[in-house]
Parts: sequence; structure tokens; C-alpha cells
Amino acid sequence: MTLIAHLSDLHVMPAAGDRFHGIDPLARARRAISTLYQLPEVPRIVFITGDLSDRGEPASYRALCEVVAELERLGSRVVLALGNHDDRAAFRRVVLGQTDGGDAPWYHSTVVDGLQVIVLDSSVPGVSHGALDDAQLAWLAAQLAEPAPAGRLVALHHPPPPCPVRALGDGFVLRQPTALATLLHGCGVHAVLAGHVHMPSTGSFAGVPVVTAPALAYAIDPLALTMVRGVAASGFALGWLGAGSLVTTPVWLATARDVLFEERPTPR
Repeated sequence: MTLIAHLSDLHVMPAAGDRFHGIDPLARARRAISTLYQLPEVPRIVFITGDLSDRGEPASYRALCEVVAELERLGSRVVLALGNHDDRAAFRRVVLGQTDGGDAPWYHSTVVDGLQVIVLDSSVPGVSHGALDDAQLAWLAAQLAEPAPAGRLVALHHPPPPCPVRALGDGFVLRQPTALATLLHGCGVHAVLAGHVHMPSTGSFAGVPVVTAPALAYAIDPLALTMVRGVAASGFALGWLGAGSLVTTPVWLATARDVLFEERPTPR
């Protein structure tokens, strides 16, 4: 079994201690890393599915580089995707060291132990919904035509509809998803990994499981049906991939004062 970690929506601020809604996003990211370091097994791949920065400042991406370096020291392959809060040009300059590309979508593919990892850029500058243009879809078709002995995982920021946040309808997810569904169907994709909605959810899209991870910065209450209610919860997901199947579980980052009780199960 291959262990993967799925982080999302870090919303990193420019400096340590910077806060929004009383939350220190960078501290929460480091708390997640500390949790990963305590696992008995190192995640082979760590996905971070967008909203790496909260406002796209270069300084926030410098802080993100420190987060990525800590994860790489763990021994994991770190795979990044961009979200609607990210600035493509600033990300390219600071994180990738690129001076070209500007605001063009950033998507990429790699192979890890025979597993093809495909990252799409569903962000649309200035808006909350997602989309994939024709050029990116054509690139994806070519990628899916490549051999993938261990199958494929596809990562992007915006999940396909329906949106689990009822108050937002489907204006918060990937628009015009039919072309993507057509490409993914029957191509050995184990799952689509996404974020954006700040809550764990599972669904099916073109016969492929769709998994959204809890957000590290803050969570959205799924029971608030007529409004969007942000709560202080923070978490990520772990997944085990093997024998052609993927099992995932959310991991909530509880502090000592959050713990209500602890019980050891009685041996049977």
C-alpha cells in the first residue's frame, strides 16, 4: 500500500503570526507537518490542492517554500496545484524560479513509482468558480494516452459539481465539467483530489471517485444551509492506494483542549 497525504487551502499569509479571522494559517500548516512527522510511515506523495496563499503576495510564497522544504525533508514528493486565491505570476517567480509564463494556467504531470500524477489548473483569476480551457483539456487527453502501470491520480482545486456547500449552489465548483468527464472515463484514474470547499467530501464523477480534503486554514460548516459558516477546525486527509483501490480518511488536528475524552479499547 502507498500512503499519500492530501492537504488543501493553506491560505498562507506573508509573515509568521499574520492572521485572518483570528487564524494563523502558517502555524496550522506547520502543525499538519508536525503530525505527518509523527506517522509511523512517510507519505510517498503529499498533495496540496490549491489556495496555497491567501492573497498571492510574493512573501506568502516564500513562506510556502519553507513549508514545502519541510515536507521534502520528511522524504515525501510534494505536488502543488493552484487555487483561486493564488497569483500565478508570483507563484512562478518565487516558487518555481520562472520569469516567463505570467498568468497562463500552470498544469503538470509526473510519474511516481509507476503512478501517473496529473495536476490541473482550474483557477480563473478574479472569480471563485473553476474552469479548464481547451488547451489544458487537449494536454490532458495526451497525458491520459500515456501508459500508467500503477494507474493515475488527478488533482485540481475546484471539484466538479454538485457543490457540498448548499448555500453556494454550483457557482463555487468546476464549470462545464462534461469535457473533463469524457476524458477521465475509463482511463484508470483512481480518484480526483480537490479542495476549495473547506470540508471533506466524497462523490463520483464519470465513474471516478472525487475526494475533497479538509482545509488547513479553516473549515466550512456543512450544516449551515442558508449561509457560509467558517469554523476554526483544521485538517487534511490520508489515503492508502493499493490493489487498484484508494481508501481515504480525514484527519482533524485537535489540540489538547479540543479533546473531550480518550478511551483505550478493551481487548477482545
